Amino acid sequence: MEITIQHQCAYDFDWFAVDNDGWIAHFTSGATRLPGSVAVSLEDNKLLLDFFKQLPFICKPFEDTDDSDSESCCWYCMACRGLASYDISDECVGDSLFEYHRMYSPEKPLNISDVPDEIAVILKRTVLKNETFAIKSMIYFNDID
Repeated sequence: MEITIQHQCAYDFDWFAVDNDGWIAHFTSGATRLPGSVAVSLEDNKLLLDFFKQLPFICKPFEDTDDSDSESCCWYCMACRGLASYDISDECVGDSLFEYHRMYSPEKPLNISDVPDEIAVILKRTVLKNETFAIKSMIYFNDID
């Protein structure tokens, strides 16, 4: 089932992408538009979320934010599992200029080669263009295919 615009604007979705180096990142939507490659399937998005939530913590992440309460949140937990973790900025201008800022970076990044093929196939639909999560602390909506 497709995630409609109405649902995208009503719920804060967790979604995932991969960069050209194979690093995986976690994003929270803040009830804004999702990339088309994510919105195409609620079931695939849930499969990814369930998969990553069940992974064990493999590292202590580096904090990229000054949010003192964030250690118990989803960004911290995803980074402990090896995913760079981004939240949507409060200062978005138009649909194409959504900004996501990195909350945590994993000490030991999870690579697409580390996940089952079924998960990798879904992840490869949503790719950060011409950049890597290792160096990008700010990602723009238009940077994601």
